[in-house]
Amino acid sequence: MPEPRPKCIKKVLHAGRGALPDYRTGTKALFHYETLKPKDPVKPEVGMPESRWSVGLRDDYEVIDNTRRSWPGGYGKPLELIFGKKFQLPVFETCLRSMLADEVSQFDIELSELCTYPMVSKKLRDLAKPHDKGHSHGHDSHMCAAALSAG
Repeated sequence: MPEPRPKCIKKVLHAGRGALPDYRTGTKALFHYETLKPKDPVKPEVGMPESRWSVGLRDDYEVIDNTRRSWPGGYGKPLELIFGKKFQLPVFETCLRSMLADEVSQFDIELSELCTYPMVSKKLRDLAKPHDKGHSHGHDSHMCAAALSAG
């Protein structure tokens, strides 16, 4: 029986410094990330397209999200993740646990691990979206009503 394929493959692009941190519950991590999607479908036996990351050539990829770009192309600030708080993309926590401070890595992640990515990405973009100054008040209350019919 063949070995199962890994769901996430890490490639270190720039080595970090120090020892691997102890990411306990409650540890806060601030990090930048860029989400890239291959322009052509990926064949499992071939893997992700090779690009020359060191010189910035990523012709085979399309940028979906980038924390370094401002809205609408990104979020404009690093993402904050608190370990153990059930972030909606657990694979982010898994990837970060393997990284050193100042490390830059590429993670090729199995599509099945990213089912919630579109919804999480939309929420993050909505948070980064500039709000109209004339409509800056919040809506705090909710109302729910129910009626019972006699019968």
